[in-house]
Amino acid sequence: MKKKILFIVAPVGYQDYEYEAPKKILETDGFEVVTASSENGLCRGYFGGEIKADFAISEVQADDFSAVVLIGGNGCLKAYSKNENIFQMLADFKRKNKIISAICIAPVVLAQAGNLKGKDATVWNEDGKQAREIEKYGANFIEKNVVRDGNIITANGPKAAEAFGKIISELIQKI
Repeated sequence: MKKKILFIVAPVGYQDYEYEAPKKILETDGFEVVTASSENGLCRGYFGGEIKADFAISEVQADDFSAVVLIGGNGCLKAYSKNENIFQMLADFKRKNKIISAICIAPVVLAQAGNLKGKDATVWNEDGKQAREIEKYGANFIEKNVVRDGNIITANGPKAAEAFGKIISELIQKI
């Protein structure tokens, strides 16, 4: 039976490449990738991509997955900043010691949910504000493309998408 990985995207404005590159790597490595959003149905990427969310975040059962991957893009914070549904889901993944990962601006959501407290992490920081945002919630900002601290993996944007996917794959293969 294939290990399943949950990708979370915003219903509008997810970052297309940050979704496509890690997904392709993980599927090539033999994992099943399932997509969820705030509700099931069609999701639209910032650059015009369209994907179908298989189900809503409120329907997620952490026991069904080896890892969760939050995809960035300008819609991510609009959809998930201080969102109790995603916070509860992330808390369940954390309690069950699952792999939790986020790319681009999505580590801000991890930080707000309490997943980065005391952890090394990176985030998209070209505006100079996001590093301070994750630090406000107790993260130790590291200016690198990809940072792994235990079961938490963060990446800083599209240029890190392939390395991000590879590190997630490597960690899942070890569990």
